[in-house]
Amino acid sequence: APNMSEGLLFAAERWEAAGRAVPLESCVVLTGDDLDPVVNYPRGVDVMDGGTLSITGHPDITSASAVSYSATTDNYNSIGTGLTRAGYPAASTLQLNGAGGAEVGPIEACSTAPHLFEILSPTTDAGGQVDNVAPSQALDVTWTGGEDFDDLVIIIESFFCPNDYRTMVLCHVSNDGSFEIPVDVMSQITWANFAMLYLTRSWKVGVDATGLPDDAAWSIRSMATVPI
Repeated sequence: APNMSEGLLFAAERWEAAGRAVPLESCVVLTGDDLDPVVNYPRGVDVMDGGTLSITGHPDITSASAVSYSATTDNYNSIGTGLTRAGYPAASTLQLNGAGGAEVGPIEACSTAPHLFEILSPTTDAGGQVDNVAPSQALDVTWTGGEDFDDLVIIIESFFCPNDYRTMVLCHVSNDGSFEIPVDVMSQITWANFAMLYLTRSWKVGVDATGLPDDAAWSIRSMATVPI
């Protein structure tokens, strides 16, 4: 996934990988230097020129879904809404197409859209607000969906702005609809101006194109979020 303006899914790839390294049914709390490799753009990662990349899918999703490589920025610039797309019905066919560029040849890969997670609690009111989360209490997280996955990662991020994180909680849990984040984890969170809770999981489809490594893959993600 290119690091574009809709870069949340690119960051979520790192968050999920770090979370799935945690033993199942447990959590870790990241602060300070431990946060850096998870929340910041990975050092030493090269962006490769593959030309314009686009996704086509369900006919009801008609808005633009493409990014193009820019030699000026050595990065991908979004066209329309970029590749961060929501709303594909579960099991609908998705196709990734790459025109090819100076470093990567043409790309063609197919997959299906996963079932989406839906967070049942904590809940938001009509204004999109959640009751204050008490650090002296456990946090019950419940959800439905994501039937394609046996496990998932629950993420809590506390931050002043997107580049000023204070705490990240990663919990690797079974996809059975509920998990209680214990008090000893919640009490370690340094609460900043903003905090978000995510559920996420992805699968990968191999991508074969000239210039790409043998393990190159397209990541298709189910993700749900709520402010806390």
